[in-house]
Amino acid sequence: GKEFLASTKYVWQENFFKNCYIKVVKMIKDEEKLTSDYKA
Repeated sequence: GKEFLASTKYVWQENFFKNCYIKVVKMIKDEEKLTSDYKA
């Protein structure tokens, strides 16, 4: 019923934010790698 939908929505949001966070962190790490490669 409704509780199930609410919990799946919550889990989906959790995963969505986690994925976004991981992507951003990865992007920042890649950027840092690029800049350090550039400076070297």
